[in-house]
Amino acid sequence: MTGGHSSLKTPAYHPTPQIDDAGYESSDSNPQRENSGHIENQRCKTLSAEGWGLEILSSFGSLILLGGIIFIFCYMKDRPLSDWQFPISLNAIISILTTACSAAIMHSVSTSISQLKWLHFATSHRKLFSLESFDEASRGPYGSIKFLFAMRWNLATIGALVTIFRLGLAPLAQQVVSLEARDVVTPDDGATFGYAYAYDRNKSLIHAALPPDPGMQSAILRGLYNFSSQPEFTCGGSCRWNGSYISLGFKSVCTNVTAYTLKHQRCDRYVPGPRSCNLTTPAGVNLSTWYGPTEGHTTFQINTTAGDYNVKPNASYRDMEVAKMAVYRATADLLYFNSSGVNITDCTLHLAAYEYSNAQANGSSFSFERIRQVDLSDGDHGECVGGGRGLMDCWMWQVMSNGSILENSPTLSVSELEMKALGHFFLSTTFKSQWIEGYGDNPNPGLSTVLGGDVDLSRAFQEMAMSMTDYVRNGPNRMWATGDRVQSEIFVSIRWHWLIGPIAIELAGLILTILTIVSNRRNVPLWKSSALAVLACQHDAENNLIQSKVRDMEEIIKVAENSNVRLE
Repeated sequence: MTGGHSSLKTPAYHPTPQIDDAGYESSDSNPQRENSGHIENQRCKTLSAEGWGLEILSSFGSLILLGGIIFIFCYMKDRPLSDWQFPISLNAIISILTTACSAAIMHSVSTSISQLKWLHFATSHRKLFSLESFDEASRGPYGSIKFLFAMRWNLATIGALVTIFRLGLAPLAQQVVSLEARDVVTPDDGATFGYAYAYDRNKSLIHAALPPDPGMQSAILRGLYNFSSQPEFTCGGSCRWNGSYISLGFKSVCTNVTAYTLKHQRCDRYVPGPRSCNLTTPAGVNLSTWYGPTEGHTTFQINTTAGDYNVKPNASYRDMEVAKMAVYRATADLLYFNSSGVNITDCTLHLAAYEYSNAQANGSSFSFERIRQVDLSDGDHGECVGGGRGLMDCWMWQVMSNGSILENSPTLSVSELEMKALGHFFLSTTFKSQWIEGYGDNPNPGLSTVLGGDVDLSRAFQEMAMSMTDYVRNGPNRMWATGDRVQSEIFVSIRWHWLIGPIAIELAGLILTILTIVSNRRNVPLWKSSALAVLACQHDAENNLIQSKVRDMEEIIKVAENSNVRLE
C-alpha cells in the first residue's frame, strides 16, 4: 500500500517486514524490550466508551430486556389473552424484546472474543492463523463452530458457544407462551331447565270428568312409540348446572309371568268349534285368548287396571301404583293358526322421584351427568299446596336417604284428580286392545303395532315412564333451575421450563464479559475488534512476534483519520 498526503509511511508485507512508522512516536528499543511491557498502554477507565462502558451497558441492557420478558410472562400467566391491551400482539412484543436482547448479548460477547484474541497472543507464542479463527468466531455462528474444532478450548470458547446457542434464544422464548382455550364460567339467569315437586293442574272437583291432561297423554304415547323429543331448556351456547335437583316422576317395573299364567289358565272347548281361554296374571290383570282352527288365533292383547286411589287409614303410599298392564303375545302359523312362542308380561307403573346431577348443554344437546332414582317416604294424604280442591286432595312424600328423611327434603305431591285422570286414560281403548291373526276383523288393534312381536316390553314401558317424567319436569308445576354460561376463551399459559435456555445464554454472556474484563492485562492493548489495530502491527518473523510501536487506540484512530491509502 502506498500513502498519499500523509506523514505515515506503511510498507507492504514481505517475509521480513520493515515499517517506517513516520506517523508514530519512534523508539530505539529492541523487540524484546517492547514485548516485555516497556511500551506502556494508555489505560482507559473501565466504564468509559474507550474502555468497557459500551460492553457493560449492553450486558446490563440485555439483562433488563430479559427481565422485561420475564415480567410480561409473570403478568400474563393464566390470564385471558384479551387482557393484553397493547397495540402490538403479545407474540410480536416477545419477538421484538428477544431480538433486542440477543443483539445486546452479542455486542458484548463478540467484543469479548475479539479482546481475548489479543490476550491469547500475549500469553505465549501462537500460530498466526489463530488470529483468523478468533476473528471469525467474533463474527457469527459459522466462525464459532469452526473455532470450537480449530482451537483448544479456552475462555473464548464460552463466547463461541453463546454465539451458536443464541440462535435459539428467540424460539425458546416464544415456546414459553402457550395459548390454551379454557372454559370461562359466568352465572346466567337465562340458562334454565325445568324440574317439579308436584303434578297438579289445580283443577277442582267440577273438572273431575275432564279427559286426561293432553300433554301427559302425548308424553305417554311418545314414550311407547319411542319418539324422541327435543329437550326443553334454554341456553345461549354452552351452559352447565352444578349441583343436584329432585323432581317428581314415574317408573315402570315389568316381569315375565308366562309360566305362572299359562299354568293357571282356564280354557273352554267346544268340539269341533273354537276355543277361548281366560288368564289371570300374578298382578291380578285378566287376559283372554281365542282360537279357531283354520280361522284364527289371538296373537296380541293388552289389558290394564287403574291403581287403588282410595284413602285408607295408616296406609303406605310409597311406590304408589298408577296402573297395571298385562301383555299377551304369541305367534300363529298361517295354516291352522296354532300358537307358539307365547309371552305374557306384567308391567306396573309407579310414582317415583329422581335426582338429576350436573346438567350440561351445548347447542341443541342437553344431558345430565347422572340420573338417580331416590327413595320416598310412606307419604301422606291431605290438602294440596295452594288450597283445597273440594273432595280432591293430594298425596305427599318426602325424600329419604339411608332410611331417614333427607335434610331440607322437598315435599313432592300429586293431586288425586291427576291420578284419577291418568287411571281413566290407561283404562281407555288406547291401551285395552287385541289382535287376532286370521280371517276376521280387528276393530281395536290399539298398541299391537308398537308392542307386538319381539319388542322389549321392559324398555318400552320404561321409556314411557321417563317420557311422563320429562313432561312433569316441564309441565304446569315446573320450576326453573338456573345455571352458568360457559364460554371458551383463549388464556395465556406460561411453560417456565422453556425459559431455562434463554436464561443460561444470558448468564453465559454476562459471565464471559466479566471474566474478560477481569482477565485483561495492563500490558495488553485494549484493541478489541479494531481492524486498524491489526494494520498498526508488524510481524517479526525472526523473533516470532507481533509488534506495534503504538498501543493507544485513540492515537491509531487519529493517524488513520489523517491517512489516505491505496491497495497496491
